Amino acid sequence: MRWLEVSVTAPEDQAEAAGAVLLQAVPAGLVERPARRGATTLQVYLPAEGGRRPLGGLRRALRRAAPAARVAVRARDDAAWARGWVDRTRPVIAGRVVVAPSWWRGRLPARRATVRIDPGLAFGSGEHATTRLCLDAVGRYVTEGDAVIDVGTGSGVLAIASARLGARRVVATDTDPVAVRVARANVAANRVARRVRVRAAEGLAGVRLRADLIVANLTAPAIAALAAAAARRLAPRGRLVVSGFGAADAPGVARALRAGGLRVRRIVRRRGWCAMHAARA
Repeated sequence: MRWLEVSVTAPEDQAEAAGAVLLQAVPAGLVERPARRGATTLQVYLPAEGGRRPLGGLRRALRRAAPAARVAVRARDDAAWARGWVDRTRPVIAGRVVVAPSWWRGRLPARRATVRIDPGLAFGSGEHATTRLCLDAVGRYVTEGDAVIDVGTGSGVLAIASARLGARRVVATDTDPVAVRVARANVAANRVARRVRVRAAEGLAGVRLRADLIVANLTAPAIAALAAAAARRLAPRGRLVVSGFGAADAPGVARALRAGGLRVRRIVRRRGWCAMHAARA
């Protein structure tokens, strides 16, 4: 069987929108990796039987969602597709966590929590800058016995990492049914189902857990809508870590956190993206 390899290189502020378009078209998953500074490459494989006509609609959708993105297409056979999928995926090290695909048999760093996540139909294999910022924060704050909430869990990587680092109870939420299904499968594959519960929910709706850490890798408007509820769900010495926004949105996010009853304690930047660490005011 032959495939069309579609590679989309988009500026960081348009990568999420481009990925959303691609996820509607991919039967075999999506690979995300850094490109040049300030850009991300997203790669999918489409069956070639229908010819290149379906690409016209995909290109138009990408132009609307990510006008600055560059699209490259080339034909691949089954063997090349498999080699490309496996050979280009490498473990990601972020603080106290290493994220590796299930097929990786190479050496992994010692004294780090290992999370096995394959590239697939939900973001979060650890390569994106915002995921790394959140993984760094999880490694910084999670200690044995903590309670953690992961809002917008995607693949479940942050929830699984929290459990691997010793969290006794983790609640992970997402509005996307595909993400919920993928996260549950990844939780089971990593053998942390006793500690991690994945549920379909908008933000913190229905979550009653008092958390030592809440992590939310979302858009700036979603973070603003979450701030007050997050402040109510934090334990007295708890931390809220938010990411998913660029430097231009950082002042607005900080204002929203303060308005919700939180105080920003730390701002971390990576490749044009930001993460904020906050506590109850």
